[in-house]
Amino acid sequence: MSEALPLKYRPDTFDDVVGNEGAVNSMKSILKKERNKIPKAWLFTGEPGCGKTSLARILSYELGCSRMDFQEYNASSTRGIGFVRIFQENVVTYPRDGEIKIYLFDEVHRLTAEAQDAILKTLEEPPDHVFILLATTDPGALIGTIHSRCTKIKVEPLSSKKMIPFLKDILYEELGEEDSGSFPDDVLKAVSDNSNGACRDALKLLDMIIDMDDFDEMIEVVQQGVPEEGDFRELVGMLMDSKTQWVKMGGFLKTFSGDPEKTRRGILKWFTTILLSDGSIRTALILEAFENNYYETGKTGLILSCFQVISMK
Repeated sequence: MSEALPLKYRPDTFDDVVGNEGAVNSMKSILKKERNKIPKAWLFTGEPGCGKTSLARILSYELGCSRMDFQEYNASSTRGIGFVRIFQENVVTYPRDGEIKIYLFDEVHRLTAEAQDAILKTLEEPPDHVFILLATTDPGALIGTIHSRCTKIKVEPLSSKKMIPFLKDILYEELGEEDSGSFPDDVLKAVSDNSNGACRDALKLLDMIIDMDDFDEMIEVVQQGVPEEGDFRELVGMLMDSKTQWVKMGGFLKTFSGDPEKTRRGILKWFTTILLSDGSIRTALILEAFENNYYETGKTGLILSCFQVISMK
């Protein structure tokens, strides 16, 4: 299976990180200290897709945490006091494969106020073998005492001056010198402008157009932007499941607010990758159901395509 560009080029080391030199240098400086002087609680803040979680994961590698002892949670789905209490029960247990355990809470601002109060107690006095990493796009939603207990790392969006050379490097890796050199500069600028400095979104946009030949179509796709992550993934999941009933799909589509054409292109990219891996007739038929654009039909076109997939026997 061809790996999606945001996953393929997600940084694994400090040397892989593009931009954010200040954050990287600050982390490197802190990591030169003796282990017992390295902060146990860290807070990564910044806009979506700019590298908060990637830097937190790199920190875990640099600290020598094994994959078995690294736990990552998304506070959007585990936000209540009950979850934090389970975490507090587990945090005192010793590592299974090394000297330290690391817990990463992504979107930590989504924790309830009660849950934030509870996790604060662990931040104040974490066990000697535990590091706690928090990442958020909305630091203002966190109680002030969490800020005061953490070493803060601010992650900034990438400037266009740095984003375009980064995208050119990716194109060189993917297409080779000749084809990457002929890729339109105006398209790269459009990708940079529409990603708002987020490398993740820039790579998603590039992934959607890298195989296209028509300049106008490239620009049109880029200007539509990246599909909304949560709803898009739920829709793809229902399309992939041959047992999905129309009553479930219809109910979902009633409240679906994503751009129909942007969603269609995202679905095509997703299932093209799957088809290259599984070669199944069903996957090919799903692609066929979404082959025509929705410029005139809008959401109705999306609904009809989804109905066509759900009706497959």
